[in-house]
Amino acid sequence: GRHPPRGAGEEGHRALPTTGVLMPGDVASQGPPSESGSQPSLRAVAQRVGRSLSFNRNKRAMQRQNSNTSVTMNDDASSVDGSAHAHGGAEISAPAPAIARRRPSASASEISFSDSGTGASRRPSFMRRLSSRAGGRGAAVAEDVLPPGTVRVHTVDGESKVLPYTLHTSVSQLVSQCAAELKLRDGEHSTFAMFECKADGTHFLLRDELPIKIVLERSHKPNRGLLMKGASGPPRLLFKKRLFVKTDEALMETSPPFLHLIFIQAMEDVMRGTLNVSRSDAVKLAAIHYYVLNGPVRPEAREFSVQFVREQRLVEQLVPSTLYAAHAGSYDWASKVLEAHSKVSEVFARLGVDGGADGELAAATRDDAKRTYLKKVRRLPMYGMNLFRVYNPKLFHGGYFLLGCHAAGISMLHPVTRETVHSPFLFDEITKWEYTPREFCFWSTRCDLLPFEQQGRHLVKYALASKQGWEISAILHSYYKLFMNVDVKIKSHERQRQSVQPSEKERAASDAETDIAGGSESSDDEQAEGGVPAVTTAVTFEPDKQRTRKRRTSK
Repeated sequence: GRHPPRGAGEEGHRALPTTGVLMPGDVASQGPPSESGSQPSLRAVAQRVGRSLSFNRNKRAMQRQNSNTSVTMNDDASSVDGSAHAHGGAEISAPAPAIARRRPSASASEISFSDSGTGASRRPSFMRRLSSRAGGRGAAVAEDVLPPGTVRVHTVDGESKVLPYTLHTSVSQLVSQCAAELKLRDGEHSTFAMFECKADGTHFLLRDELPIKIVLERSHKPNRGLLMKGASGPPRLLFKKRLFVKTDEALMETSPPFLHLIFIQAMEDVMRGTLNVSRSDAVKLAAIHYYVLNGPVRPEAREFSVQFVREQRLVEQLVPSTLYAAHAGSYDWASKVLEAHSKVSEVFARLGVDGGADGELAAATRDDAKRTYLKKVRRLPMYGMNLFRVYNPKLFHGGYFLLGCHAAGISMLHPVTRETVHSPFLFDEITKWEYTPREFCFWSTRCDLLPFEQQGRHLVKYALASKQGWEISAILHSYYKLFMNVDVKIKSHERQRQSVQPSEKERAASDAETDIAGGSESSDDEQAEGGVPAVTTAVTFEPDKQRTRKRRTSK
């Protein structure tokens, strides 16, 4: 449907420069110029541009189809060789349709195109960028398709176990199966739990009684943001430690699998910046970590040279990302880490721990290095905390802040500097707590907003906006029973919703993050007219103070 090409030097035609928009045939369709030198009409220009775009689109489709057909014909060597000699070596390809159509019902994980010239399937650009970052921490890696009736459970270091499940398998049963696969003895996995990883890096605790079939059936919205973050497909399950108690130290001495799981979780918290460390402590921890990976220093080995560490960029895998970015140009991390590594090797040599004759590190020495690493990490003030994002403008004016649940009680921390926003609340000062689908509340006798002479005389309620109220309550309940040795009454009731909610701007940002993360579970309360739920279900945890007094008097 286009004019045949004509030369630009024909009689009565003006030679125009050839561009990517105009074709040689479009010059002839312009017609002879008028004596007045007027330009062609806007309609004629639009027609030429439309024909040019259509021609380029059809040309690209034909090239792709021709390349695919030529690669397919190369599989048959005899026919291709004969055709090439008969036609002077020219490549023969079958006629292609004008436009290569894409399958209309392709899922997000099945999207692929044909690379021209090779015939190999390629993924879209945003999927290629995702795979190029697969070597970094937290990057999504394509996994094999699992057979029916199996689920993949990950650990913090990136390893995974494929476990079978049935229709009635619960989360607690899956935790026991995973602990058995990781060679944990009976009773050693009581402080571990199963988490669901969202695309934004948030870990959601799963209920023990929840069937695993329901967890796997949860589907995310197939949008571009989820594909770039690797959130397509079934949810990612993570097996990690939930409670940190005093009995962990005894288990670290007797159980190597238990020691390894705690070590990799502590190392990940340090690398991600969850645990704040100074620059000197970061160098010492990086040296111990490098000792666990490569053993004692050997001057003749290449992996203990500064040049090798810099070329392989190993410092980024040993030092917290926040500290490395802050002191990247002004601090020589490679030489400092190797210098500290040599000192660590001398300390272990003085302790009488010898590696193998072949220079490799013995298993006992690896465990000793892991214990040394954990002893230093356990001294950090934030070790053992479970952090949650909460909101209350009266306590923190900058927006969302962090609520830390630990063995001693509750702490409120700055979201960036990790400094305390409020004095910590000990379990002796917390009278009760409750949660709803949209908030978490607790009552305490401590309040920094009151004068010093009124401390302990008033019972203050703290209402925090959060969608993880159940997780906070469950962790506090577990710690309270372990350390306070007090029974906790749990009751559910309905009440009017009166909670502190973020502003419209902050709520929109939070909703956008939730949509990218795949959304959360449906709330138990339905919104009434006006968008505000009138009644909501609240679950209250109240310790039995009477039994506590009886036990104290009996003692």
